[in-house]
Amino acid sequence: MLKERVKESIPTLAFYIVLGGLAYYIIPRIEILKDFTISISALIVFAILGEVAQIISGKRYAKYLALVFGIQFFVYYLPITLFPKFELSLLSLGVGLALIAPKLPDFLSFPVRGAGIAIVFYSLMELLPPLSEAFKIALLFAIPAYILASLEELKILGGDFFRRNILGFILVGLLLGIYYIEIPGVTEFISFIIKLSSLFLALAISAYIALSLPSKKSKEEVIFGELEHEVEILTSGDELLQKAEELVKEFVFREDKLGILAYIALNAAKAGIKEDTLKEILRPIVEYERRRYSALAPRWWIRKMEKREIERRKKIIEEILRRIDKNVS
Repeated sequence: MLKERVKESIPTLAFYIVLGGLAYYIIPRIEILKDFTISISALIVFAILGEVAQIISGKRYAKYLALVFGIQFFVYYLPITLFPKFELSLLSLGVGLALIAPKLPDFLSFPVRGAGIAIVFYSLMELLPPLSEAFKIALLFAIPAYILASLEELKILGGDFFRRNILGFILVGLLLGIYYIEIPGVTEFISFIIKLSSLFLALAISAYIALSLPSKKSKEEVIFGELEHEVEILTSGDELLQKAEELVKEFVFREDKLGILAYIALNAAKAGIKEDTLKEILRPIVEYERRRYSALAPRWWIRKMEKREIERRKKIIEEILRRIDKNVS
């Protein structure tokens, strides 16, 4: 496996090394670009480190993490004076961590996402002082929410209440923070309306979270077409299901039970399977209930959960095939 990973990474590493050599020898000689030499060199070095880390660990996300830190150093060494370099580089780090979190293993997704969001809010507090109170309160809401969501992901806490409503907690923090912002050039009346509206919205979202209502649009929140090409359907090895591939897909990808239930029941009856036995065979599909999501759940998490549900429905089909084979033979 290590040899295969090395072989796959050789072209990429060679490209980075050549690029690094060009950056070292050519960029300093170009007047417009010479101030970017350190920034570009730092990015290339971290890209190489990420590729090496992926080869050693076998984890694709290792290079993503390295690239995030490479971008941070790239931003830090940019020749800019408009914004504080350290805070701007922190902002890029936070955004990078938040973006790559969905690509990480489940147990790391929420902690890394939370760390990224926290760094973003802290950076914005420093970069935008007039709005610092809003970002500060949002940060105070985000940190415990992501800690509790992480504990849910690790099964230390039961349920998925915090994971489903994580965006809601952050929005409540931001809206409450708006109350403490003084907007220059705005009349007292307009300022009062803005603050009252923010409090009203914060209260409404808090009530929604408390009720934890499932979203009526939960199906629309996940684009099944995006997932369909990523998951292999198990119909090729079974003659019964080869003829009903579309019905299997309807259940596995879209949770539609009726077609596959009718098809299996009809063919099982033809095969002479008794009624009581047939009930037990079909029970996993009949009792399957689809997952519901809050409208405030992050889309990346919904997508990840839907992948799990697809795998769960595939296992149900596998179990039914096993039961049919047992009873027919």
